[in-house]
Amino acid sequence: MYRKMVLIAAMLFIGGIFFLFQEKWETSPVFTYQTVDAKQSLQTYYGVGSEKELMAIGSLAYHENGQNTWLFWGEYEELVDQDVQIYAQKQDGEKKVKAVKEERLSLEKGIWGADAHVTGTVELPETGLWKLILTTEKKKLGEIFVKINHL
Repeated sequence: MYRKMVLIAAMLFIGGIFFLFQEKWETSPVFTYQTVDAKQSLQTYYGVGSEKELMAIGSLAYHENGQNTWLFWGEYEELVDQDVQIYAQKQDGEKKVKAVKEERLSLEKGIWGADAHVTGTVELPETGLWKLILTTEKKKLGEIFVKINHL
């Protein structure tokens, strides 16, 4: 009896640890982002991600494929002009796929109050919940979770 109780307790403990370390697949928040353009006009955009960290402004905020400008905040000066890769992984899949149409994307100096940016066209093969992972050769830039309703 004691052995069974210890075994059950161990299984519950291991299951609890596994649950704690499971990645949460929830869509990243969508919000408005305001900035002043070169003509000193107030511009409002819809973005997805986390403001002042990593954000995509464009079609992803509307849950569809298309053009997006990715904004980054932080220490990115040393990464400007480096190639950026954007991969996607579907919630129920293990395989990562290329998430953008362009063959090559380069991290550029910041715009709209961000420290760096890159622009690309997201082309995911099917609808559903996706994790988008952005990296350079030297550094993981971040990730966001988006639900694609329209291709």
